[in-house]
Amino acid sequence: MEHGSEHGRIERVRRRGVGERFPDLYTELRSVADRVLGRHQSPSLAPSDLLHEAFFKLHAEEARSPAETASRVLGEQPDATFKACFGAACRDVLIDRLRRRGAQKRGGGQQHVEAHSRIFVPDDRERDALEIDDALNALAHVDADAARLVQARVFGGLTVAECAVLFGSSARTIDRRWAAAVEWLRARLG
Repeated sequence: MEHGSEHGRIERVRRRGVGERFPDLYTELRSVADRVLGRHQSPSLAPSDLLHEAFFKLHAEEARSPAETASRVLGEQPDATFKACFGAACRDVLIDRLRRRGAQKRGGGQQHVEAHSRIFVPDDRERDALEIDDALNALAHVDADAARLVQARVFGGLTVAECAVLFGSSARTIDRRWAAAVEWLRARLG
């Protein structure tokens, strides 16, 4: 009987979309938004703002997708996968804001960089978010899985064990891929 109730709980989770899962994971997703913004936050973009913009982005993507596709992408996935998707959405929102703001503020060929546009990356150095975005896009052209791994770890806050499940690999493989991705980023970013 206990097995049947567990199966029912799993089925209920599988049918839930972004809107239903968001409240259950709010605290963890808030941590993801904090991580994406880093230590430098701005009155124009607080973690709660980023959190809600990312939610609306994922919710809109889910609404545009066929019902069976949307539920397969987010609704049926474990919490770690949901956090990784949410971290990617937070990163996208941040980068979109920074690019728009840079385009508006560009004057005489100079781009003004606000404090909250700086984030921490695997080498524990604070970097410009747009520079990181460019580096991750370049890494994705070389090794898409490595770029997804960096995004999941840095922006989603996933552990090695969670990434192993997410990528269907062993923890040792994830550790090796992580080390290689970090080295690649260090070389790219100087």
